[in-house]
Amino acid sequence: MSQGFELVSSLDDSVTDLCWNADDSVYVGLASGSIYHLSSEGTVLRHWVAHKGAVVRLLVHPDGDRFASAGEDGRVLL
Repeated sequence: MSQGFELVSSLDDSVTDLCWNADDSVYVGLASGSIYHLSSEGTVLRHWVAHKGAVVRLLVHPDGDRFASAGEDGRVLL
C-alpha cells in the first residue's frame, strides 16, 4: 500500500460507490447490491441487502442520519 493510506476494512465484493459521512463513518455500496455503514475504524455499524444488482450511487443527507441509494435494478431507496 502507498504511504499515508490505512486499510480499515476488507469486504468480499467489489466496491461500486462510497460516501464519507460528517462523523467520519463511511457508507459503502457493493456490486452485489449490499450497502455497509462502517465506522472510521472499519467496524460494521449496519448492513443492508438493498438492490438486485450493483449499487451505482450513494448519497448521505446533510443531517448525516439518512442516505439514498440507486441500483442497477432501477430502484432508488431512501
